[in-house]
Amino acid sequence: MERPRPEDYSRSRCACIVRRVLFIPTLKRLVLSTLTKLPTRVLCIGSSAARAYRDLGASPDKLFILPYMCETEKFQTVAKERITAITERHQLDGKTVFLFSGQMIPRKGVEVVLAAFSRLAHEREDVALLLLGDGVLREQLMGSIDGAIRERVHFTGHVEQKDLPEYFRACSVFVFPSRYDGWAVVVNEACAAGLPIITTDCVGAAADLVVEGENGFIVPADDVESFQEKMRYFAEHPEQIQQFGERSRELVQRLSPDNGVRLLMNAICGRMS
Repeated sequence: MERPRPEDYSRSRCACIVRRVLFIPTLKRLVLSTLTKLPTRVLCIGSSAARAYRDLGASPDKLFILPYMCETEKFQTVAKERITAITERHQLDGKTVFLFSGQMIPRKGVEVVLAAFSRLAHEREDVALLLLGDGVLREQLMGSIDGAIRERVHFTGHVEQKDLPEYFRACSVFVFPSRYDGWAVVVNEACAAGLPIITTDCVGAAADLVVEGENGFIVPADDVESFQEKMRYFAEHPEQIQQFGERSRELVQRLSPDNGVRLLMNAICGRMS
């Protein structure tokens, strides 16, 4: 189970109306609390989910952390010529390149990182932003770019999963300004590619895959200034990027599919014992 979506997250009109009906949040909490008490084991997608379900009243000895996992090797073994092709196509050579990968939808907060990058790009010429993905906000976001920095902001549209590793490896730092993600496997992918991470405290994976000041930074959602500050840090200290990236790889190694199978089997054995 992922960490429950916070009551104050959704911006939709429908959700706002529902929240005004006071018994709905109470009912939701009661249902979740009951569901976590019934089973022998609750498999939690990360430590933030485990904390959330413990707060709902689940017994700590029932909670078993089983994060989302993905293939990490393909993000580590990418042919140099494929990386060079991306670098040349988007004129990234010699720049600190910030990467976003995800849907262009309100929940992902892409406009936050765009605003932060815009400020930074007016300070420095040696930075670029690569945005992978598509969605309802893409055209609006593209139209919001200041003409003075437009050539350093690259929208790729949808990128096939098999092609993601070369894009990740062509970049310097992963930025993920999501307003809510129960986990976010894309953080696993960025760590596997050896990228430092800047993300928000609303992303479940941050609690398990980002160690503040070691492989990245965790900032509040919607905080443009904090994103700008952390992005500036890497632009001003490019020598730190490799060190942070190596730590990212170390942290994600324990979340390989093989380890996932072992964790699941341990949970099953624990339930049966």
